Amino acid sequence: EAKDLQPKMHVRALCEAEARIKETNHVVVSVVPLEERADVYCMEVPATGWFYANDVLVHNCSYCFTGTTQIHTVGGLRTIEDIVLDQQSVHVFDANGDERTVTQFHRRQYRGSMIRVRLWKLCVPLEGTPNHKIFTERGEIPLGEIKRNDWVRIAIPREAETKPEIDPRLAGLYTAEGSLCHSGRSHTLALTFGAHEHEYVHETAIKLWHRFGRFPRIVRQGTVARVEIHSKDIYQYLIERFGKGAAGKHLPKGIFGWSEVERLDFMRAWMDGDGCKRLGRICTSSSALALQGFALALSLKMRPSLFVRTVPDAFYQGRRIHANYPSWSLTFEQNPDRERLGCELKALDGPLHQQKNPEQFLRFKNGHAYLRVKNAETFDFNGSVYNL
Repeated sequence: EAKDLQPKMHVRALCEAEARIKETNHVVVSVVPLEERADVYCMEVPATGWFYANDVLVHNCSYCFTGTTQIHTVGGLRTIEDIVLDQQSVHVFDANGDERTVTQFHRRQYRGSMIRVRLWKLCVPLEGTPNHKIFTERGEIPLGEIKRNDWVRIAIPREAETKPEIDPRLAGLYTAEGSLCHSGRSHTLALTFGAHEHEYVHETAIKLWHRFGRFPRIVRQGTVARVEIHSKDIYQYLIERFGKGAAGKHLPKGIFGWSEVERLDFMRAWMDGDGCKRLGRICTSSSALALQGFALALSLKMRPSLFVRTVPDAFYQGRRIHANYPSWSLTFEQNPDRERLGCELKALDGPLHQQKNPEQFLRFKNGHAYLRVKNAETFDFNGSVYNL
């Protein structure tokens, strides 16, 4: 152990020479205990030893990630900090997309260098200690050895085949336009559309009646039309499966076990409600929903891009309106994807509108998706790190 090292001891280490990794003996010069100022976290997945962090396939070991790293669990995305501190049984997805139970949770304090890896088409970087391995086309590579233009495996969870509890189009429309309100004894479900979107209003009303046996009320007010149902049971049902609040929504549990047709129906309805079909873009304020949507699109062999931007404060009648959450954009640039989602196709008759090579930044190989590394940088860190 590090605490047992003594000066002048010989230790074996790995060093890079002439583009090859080889073992070398080094003499210990000094052993200096460092003051621990914050916690770092780990957890362990048995059998394969792999899980998905921030959509990237990583290995469990004694090296760690920052607490905000998002983990794909069977119940949806959770931060690694939340999982480790909770210490409850949790199931994650391994290298093959299969379910695995987390057996150990680790947290430790860390002060030193960290690696931040950025990928093309995915705006969420992966941050971890230099020795933590991730899965690439070159094999298992420590973060500190990741290079520009490496290809990193991306998450495509694979759940047991299941039938949707709720109509896929209704689930997509609710994900886009649904909201829940609780005041006293009143529990209200509302899906809000533009006053001109008669087709979506009637489709939603009929599907709600078929699913829950209650015909909703349609309220038209100015430029909007709301489809409403007052029911505590429906309110609780939707919270358990979709979360609550614009920033707290997530995909329904089991969606990766739906058939390809059902997953595509969900994506098309989500685009109908929250999308801009001219730009081929879906917008949301939920980071979990955005990352899950990215993985869901990959499961359909689409080639999405995920971006995030901070929404500036706005002014209304002289008052400042604060933007509480960033805006996440799931964008589809390739015409085959746009056609499947019912979006406008890009014109191809000019140099500014030519489609990019679909294999330039994202490619599929042996049933897995790989993203190209944009850059990897080192930064100083003093805080909590975690692993499973």
